[in-house]
Amino acid sequence: MYSYLPVPFQKWCSSDFSPEEQFGAWNAAARESSCRWGFNKPKFAPYNFTLEMSVLNNVRLLNYVADPCQGWLSKSDISLTSPAYYGFTIIYEGQQTYELGGNNIVIDKDHAILWDSTQPMEFLFGEGLKKITLLTPQDQLKKKCSCAQEFVGKAIDMQSGIGKVTADHIKSLAKNSQDGNFVTEWNSIINLSQELIACCLEAQFPRVMTKSRREMLLNIKHYINNNLDASNLGPNSLAEIFHISVRYLQMLFQDEGNCVSNYIMCKRLEQCQRELTRSLFTKDKISDIAFRWGFTDLSSFSNAFRKRYGVSPREYRDEINNATIIDTNK
Repeated sequence: MYSYLPVPFQKWCSSDFSPEEQFGAWNAAARESSCRWGFNKPKFAPYNFTLEMSVLNNVRLLNYVADPCQGWLSKSDISLTSPAYYGFTIIYEGQQTYELGGNNIVIDKDHAILWDSTQPMEFLFGEGLKKITLLTPQDQLKKKCSCAQEFVGKAIDMQSGIGKVTADHIKSLAKNSQDGNFVTEWNSIINLSQELIACCLEAQFPRVMTKSRREMLLNIKHYINNNLDASNLGPNSLAEIFHISVRYLQMLFQDEGNCVSNYIMCKRLEQCQRELTRSLFTKDKISDIAFRWGFTDLSSFSNAFRKRYGVSPREYRDEINNATIIDTNK
């Protein structure tokens, strides 16, 4: 381990070993760098490989070039890997085949896969394999993408859009991870990498309003409707209360063509409208009504009310008052 580098770095290369030692060195390097993989030994030597690892705060960046081989992660080996990781693996050359959860998934060049270190798997390296894996603790990635588990074992196209941006970023990160300029930037760069992976995952697959997601949305709405008077009610506080990411929270509301902030605003305005109608009898001030339902700025409340109902709060109450007087005089 070379401590003078900005992040701990280690490199294993088949050229550092005799042909008879190479596969054993590869086996040891693969197990030390990530999970307790098992491998079927090839019939013939040599075995060519290069494996580079950068690691900080339990996040590992692994850059592989390897000859064909077959391997697995067994149930007994899973208990030896801590903490629980998500591996986001991008294939830059060649092909890798996975067997996950009874499904056979082929990952070709310019495609990626998310795998879970707590799930048994088998895999096969194809000819000329070059790949990079960002191995991140599951709790870290779930803060960026609460629904990450839904994407495990799916082939992800990295050829265009956010996929290509993510692939290019990870490749550049692997190339420059030993750069001395990373001394103060590594944490920020890893955070950006996780954000890109989260965006990449969520952009790839159409979302279906499952029963569990629908129940979560209903629970959130119920909480909102009962806490409209809380001035700090918003995406951040809701995400914290329900132990989900803000991105996932927004996606729940996007599924029905809305956003959480707009939902909260509309519900508050509905309550204010009702109270303005009753204020002819309660004599409540407009400012008191606004502040009672979570608004902290009277000008913002007036603008939002006018945008939704076409009149200001005062004009609305005057219209109700005039209509009431007319009805009374009939």
